[in-house]
Parts: sequence; structure tokens; C-alpha cells
Amino acid sequence: MRSYASKRGHFSTVPARANFNQFSALRAGTSTSTSNYSWIGSSARHCGSRVCTPRSAELRNPPIGKFLECDGVVLQYVDRSDPAAPCVVLLHGNGSLIQDFTMSGLVDLLARKNRVVCFDRSGFGYSQRPRLRIWTAAAQAALLVNAFNQLGIHDPVVPGHSWGAFVATALGVRKDYPIRGLVLASGYYFPIGRVGDVRSSHTGPGRLGQLHCRACWPEPAQN
Repeated sequence: MRSYASKRGHFSTVPARANFNQFSALRAGTSTSTSNYSWIGSSARHCGSRVCTPRSAELRNPPIGKFLECDGVVLQYVDRSDPAAPCVVLLHGNGSLIQDFTMSGLVDLLARKNRVVCFDRSGFGYSQRPRLRIWTAAAQAALLVNAFNQLGIHDPVVPGHSWGAFVATALGVRKDYPIRGLVLASGYYFPIGRVGDVRSSHTGPGRLGQLHCRACWPEPAQN
């Protein structure tokens, strides 16, 4: 298996790598609501060069897991406990990443009797999200199945939170990969019309998706 971690703690040698998700980098002590992005300007005045940038965020929050490549996409993952034990795969929601599960103690608790695997979903943390693909729940599920096969994960229980529940459901309906069960928390299960649906489509492919992202979303949400 190829390694993507450089000496400086991130895989800068990988072409078109994903920037560290800035939502995640700011979670520790800064509100990320759109009404509070004025902190950036005040931080610049008070801290000079210590303004949060993608590079500085990466340095302060180095990868905590390993890397693998699936279908040309690099994913970060954490794999804990005995590989022969029953497996649990944890899928996070939007604006989140692996650390939500590790810092909460959930990984350590589950690892007492299970193999526990957590992924940064594509576009979050240190996992890539190529813009020329449409990353539906089904597309993310297909990518994860490839990763599962590489890691020797069989018949897992898949808990998914928020948008991760959507991806977990897409895994559950696949005919080519059996799972033992789903645990769906605060997910999207039925189609509903919301004003935010159009705005949340900023991750669409091509120049139109990038233009929408840059025009309608504040800087920390654009990567």
C-alpha cells in the first residue's frame, strides 16, 4: 500500500490534494456561523500574521490516520483494534471529520470488542474530493466499498450521522456489498424541499459549481 504522508505531516506530494477542511480547523474555539466570520478581520488586527490559513490549519492539525487511494481519490482513515474482530465503520456528517468520533470517546468504547474504522469523507479533513465528479451519496458509497475491500472490511455495522446517514443508507441498498446493519442518526431519509438545498449544492462539478461556491459561501466553507 502506498504511503501519502510526507515528513511535514501531510501528503503535499499528492497532486491536487484537498486542503484541510477549515470548518474542522476552526471548531476548537471559533464559531463558524455565517454571522460570525467578522472574527477573521479582528484576528488579523490583533494577531498580525497569525491569521488562520489552510497551510497554518494543516500545521496545527496534522493527520491522525493513514491514507489509501481508491479510484484516484486519497482518503484518510483510522483503523483501531483487532482486524479479526467484528467491524464497525463510522461515517461523519457535513462540516465534520474523524476527530468527532475519536475525541468523543466513541472509538475507544467500540474498540473494546470491535474493529473500528473511521473515514474522513471526501472533501473533509484530509480526504480528497475531485471537483469533476458529482459526489452523491451513491458515489460516496461506491468509493467506500472500494476502500473496504482494500482494507479487508467484511459485513460491517455502519453508523452514519447527518449526511453520513445518507451515505450509510446508500451502502445498505447496494447488492454487491453485504453489511450487518445500519445505525442512522439525525439523517436525511425522505426527500424534502428546502431553501437551503440550492445553496448547499456548492460542491457541484465544473466551473459553475466553483463559481457558485466562491460567490455564495464565505471563505472557510469553500474548500
